[in-house]
Amino acid sequence: MSITVIKMFTILFTLFIPSIFSGISIDNNDGLEHLTKSYTAIYNDTCVISDPLAGQIDQMVLYHNRRLGFHGSVLVVKDGSPIYARSIGYADLKSKERLNRNSSFELASVSKQFTAYAIMMLQERGLIQYDDPIDNYLCSLPFKGVTIRHLLNHTSGVQNYMWLLENKWIKEHAPSNKEVVNFIGEHGMYMNFKAGSRFSYSNTGYVLLAAIIEEVSGKSYGSFIEENIFTPLCMYTASVGKSDSKQLTGFQTGRNYSRRLKPTIHDNAFGDKGIYASIWDLYKWNKEVSNPKLLDKPTVLEAFKPAIVNRRKINYGFGFRLMEDNKGSYIYHHGLWNGFRTTYSMNLDENTTIVVLNHTNSKAKTPLVKRLDRIVNS
Repeated sequence: MSITVIKMFTILFTLFIPSIFSGISIDNNDGLEHLTKSYTAIYNDTCVISDPLAGQIDQMVLYHNRRLGFHGSVLVVKDGSPIYARSIGYADLKSKERLNRNSSFELASVSKQFTAYAIMMLQERGLIQYDDPIDNYLCSLPFKGVTIRHLLNHTSGVQNYMWLLENKWIKEHAPSNKEVVNFIGEHGMYMNFKAGSRFSYSNTGYVLLAAIIEEVSGKSYGSFIEENIFTPLCMYTASVGKSDSKQLTGFQTGRNYSRRLKPTIHDNAFGDKGIYASIWDLYKWNKEVSNPKLLDKPTVLEAFKPAIVNRRKINYGFGFRLMEDNKGSYIYHHGLWNGFRTTYSMNLDENTTIVVLNHTNSKAKTPLVKRLDRIVNS
């Protein structure tokens, strides 16, 4: 890269000339160079910059890409505006196709907050109540005394549906939510504890919530989420399920190899996972969570109330984990599924949000999130 180009980038950074979302959009295909202190000379993709912290953030993202194998997208929002956004690394580790700002990642368990939001919509419309027994809607299930609220905050005690499918499902296709519910009813599942007595994280609970959404709305889970959340929020690259090649595939990586991970028997059951989105979709989602338009504010705040069980340091609301530390109060969720590792984390006191999406099994995501949090919320 020439000295003239470096100087030009330096001037742009200094002046913060507004472009997309009041940041700077820089496209540069020079490739990955050695990590240096020359912040403005190292872009290999599109990056948005609009805050002095962006330099520190970018160096941290670069380090995790080059040294720890991070291939993904990062978004940092402060006071409602993006101060940093970057996609780095490869969309396909075989063909070396690069990630970009519209790359769509499987959100894994970050999907749960969308399921919870849809349930809150049904409640606000008077179609359900949080304390309704779930057998009002899913009568084939063997669970007694379990309410919608129990499913939302992981206090239901229901067992893991994934084990049941992996050991007893013999059909070639991956079952839908309705088929999962019927299969549970046919084979039976025990409860691990009395509903409401304690917390135990449950993917089953959110698959059942998706089934309730389908039963009450008369629509598929995907159609309901698209019509009531994605479309009004203009989340153009978001989808439920992997509909085409635009959505990324998860990769397993090692020292000298990478391989695409194959579909699983669980990929057609949604609610607990299965939503694909880009960082810009999640920027729009973050605006809704911060300043809701689709729901009344009191309805959304209900999602941030902890389930008061076991006096846990890290608690759970509706689709969000809840935590307080010396940097403030957080609503957040991590995701891990079939090669994808994801995080959505909002500091309510500092009005900041960090989104990190990765589509390899590299463990770089977790330390990256922690280090970004120290930079942004210190």
